[in-house]
Amino acid sequence: MEASGEGGREGLDRPPLRKGEAYAGDIPFSKSRGPGDPWWPFETVASVARQQIQEIQEQAAQLTAEQIGRNGKVVVEATVLPNYLAASHYPADLLAETKLVPVGSRTATGTRKQPKQEDIPDQPAKTYLLAGDQEAVAKLGQVYEREPEREGLWRDALKFTAFSLSDPERVLGGTGELPEAVNGKYVYEAVLHPQFIQPGEPDPAAAQRVLEDFRAYLESLGAEADDRYTRFEGDMWHVPVLFPLDPSLIINAAKFAQLRVLRPMPRIRATPEPRDGYPGEITAGTLGVPQHPGRIAIFDGGTGTFVPEGPAWISVTDLTDRPPSPAPLEHGSAVTSAALFGNLESGGPLPQPHTPVDHFRVWPLPSDVPTDFELPWVLGQIEQVISTGDYRIAVITLAPALTVEDSEPHLWTAVLDRLAVEHDVLFVVAGGNQGELAAGLNRILVPADLMNGLSVGACTDPEGKVIRDDYSCVGPGRPGAMTAPTGVQFGGNLETKPFGAFNSVGGVIGDEGTSLSAPVVARGCAELNALLGGTGSANLLRALAVHLCERPSKKEAEDDGSSARSVGYGRFPTSFRHLLEQDASEVTIVYEGALKRRQRIELPVPIPNEIFEETPTKTFKFRWTLSFFTPVDPANPVDYSTNGIQVIFRPHIHKFMLTDQDEQSIGPFHEIDEAPQIEHMTKHEGYKKAEFPRSAEQTGVAPEVDLRHIHGKWEGLLRMDKGLHGQSLCRPRLDLHMLSREGGDLQKDAEDLTYALVVTIKGPSGVDMYDRTVAYASLLQPLVTDIPVLVGVGI
Repeated sequence: MEASGEGGREGLDRPPLRKGEAYAGDIPFSKSRGPGDPWWPFETVASVARQQIQEIQEQAAQLTAEQIGRNGKVVVEATVLPNYLAASHYPADLLAETKLVPVGSRTATGTRKQPKQEDIPDQPAKTYLLAGDQEAVAKLGQVYEREPEREGLWRDALKFTAFSLSDPERVLGGTGELPEAVNGKYVYEAVLHPQFIQPGEPDPAAAQRVLEDFRAYLESLGAEADDRYTRFEGDMWHVPVLFPLDPSLIINAAKFAQLRVLRPMPRIRATPEPRDGYPGEITAGTLGVPQHPGRIAIFDGGTGTFVPEGPAWISVTDLTDRPPSPAPLEHGSAVTSAALFGNLESGGPLPQPHTPVDHFRVWPLPSDVPTDFELPWVLGQIEQVISTGDYRIAVITLAPALTVEDSEPHLWTAVLDRLAVEHDVLFVVAGGNQGELAAGLNRILVPADLMNGLSVGACTDPEGKVIRDDYSCVGPGRPGAMTAPTGVQFGGNLETKPFGAFNSVGGVIGDEGTSLSAPVVARGCAELNALLGGTGSANLLRALAVHLCERPSKKEAEDDGSSARSVGYGRFPTSFRHLLEQDASEVTIVYEGALKRRQRIELPVPIPNEIFEETPTKTFKFRWTLSFFTPVDPANPVDYSTNGIQVIFRPHIHKFMLTDQDEQSIGPFHEIDEAPQIEHMTKHEGYKKAEFPRSAEQTGVAPEVDLRHIHGKWEGLLRMDKGLHGQSLCRPRLDLHMLSREGGDLQKDAEDLTYALVVTIKGPSGVDMYDRTVAYASLLQPLVTDIPVLVGVGI
């Protein structure tokens, strides 16, 4: 690396290369087979379904007019076999026949049926939530009275394993324990089902009637819906509810037919008391002035300014009229310190900040906001600030004390995912500090289950082996973002190695928590954004951050504390400056583009093929990371991400599989070297050559790829690490195909989906990968030609 003069920039010899999408090409769709025929008898399914549907009708008849409401509909829960989780198995014929309308889904488990092997129990499945009147439920019963003549209806009828009426037991969320009373009331949050004219077509008038009917029903019970913080998100009403201290009223409220969930209103995560002083000193220095316009948004309990140049680096906006409270103020100060400086090492100099912080104080609540509704108010403030479009990176550390629930995405998660898409903002969310609780209770906290962002846990050390700290919450996340936390960073440990941070008066304290590791990651991403000249999208920042994570090896990941469930994709970099210059034996290529719904493209990796031919027995380390932001569907947690990208890695353009008449594959065969054998087998033995080159086996360090296949191939973030010999590589490429769904059903039309793909190939020592690729692939351009020196002149 050489200085490029006194302009405050440094030259790069071998930066990553961009414009990989310039080599993209369209490819035809594969000739996919339809779903296989069910082999289990219709009467086996129908005998159970008939009894269950009769029970639904009897239970629905017992509901009062107030509980059913003016729309006159109940909600039937219909569970399908795990065989039919994919959107291509949507039961369109059964829905058309019965006029039942899907209004959401819930996660389920079931037994996957297999024709030639033993069935597999406890596999991910789906429960459809189907709204309909008395006539629709009756038509459902008629489907199972006799075997349908129409093939589509017959297939759909055999997909289902159970039908039931949505009842209070399933509607009531939480642990089952009553919450602590607030101001003499139980505070709950209710979510009402969406209302549709037909699948995917909202009915605003019906939704308004349901809200009014629910309010009236609550009033008849002596409860109250609070209109100030009622909001409409994801086609669903989210309603705060105050109950008198009578548990029976809560059970009665859960009988409202259009109520999806009723659960205790979570509180804001507890703020620890101020910590003691740090056992060491920090050498002060001159900070200078910010050198680029980007800023990090933080929402917390306030902050000090720490250093004389503080106003240049820290702005504080009070969104509440009440004065700061000691514990939240110290928490917010530590978070701000971590975003500016990272971990303050004892005896070391003060690290140079590079990106200023705008701290929005949202705690304590304003004097006119009751503590009952702290979460809705804080979320509203976050939305107002982010909606200005002024921020590319935001840190969320003050959030609900609520463990992720598979069946119900929380309002916070849904709103942040929507804002990320609408305003191109990267939310960096603290994963939570409940990792030492019992299994299930130690899972990541809301909204660290967001799909369009980064969730951050804590590891034991900033370097060395990547191991989760005991207090850091674990995964998995939810479909669409199953790998959670996304990654980890050092967050300190009070017993072994505290995290150094400034307190509100400029003293240094030792602290711990994911509320510190998250802003450290945000600091690194903000530096990356600055190095890219402020032009990097939130999606590209996320892709690069995950691509450059220090990931445990496959062997290391088998150890407790280093698995993907504990550390996600690994340890995020604290700085990207040194990672933007590569060794001569490696090359990184960045692809950015947009996929259309009915489009399949190939993205070649433009490496000179001679490199692989020259070293056929040497190992090339291949890594690719795909990231995309997508709208979400909170009513369908199984199908939470409305868009997906099917990605297939094809390492060798000349190697193909052959299939026999029973669709059994053999191979691969080299289409040139083994051409006579292929011709004989296809002409005389009934084999067929595959349409496309053989895909790489999904092995290597990529557990999220397995999760993607299990949960329907809709993960928004994927990274594959794989070693391949040179002889296994020839004009390698990745094929991308966009999928879109609504309510679980595949859609033909959708908005273009923007993606970011980062590919790195590291060759054997002594192989000149970088310069030969630059000479060969003339359309590629440096991702950055030089990088700004982010330190300003002292003032």
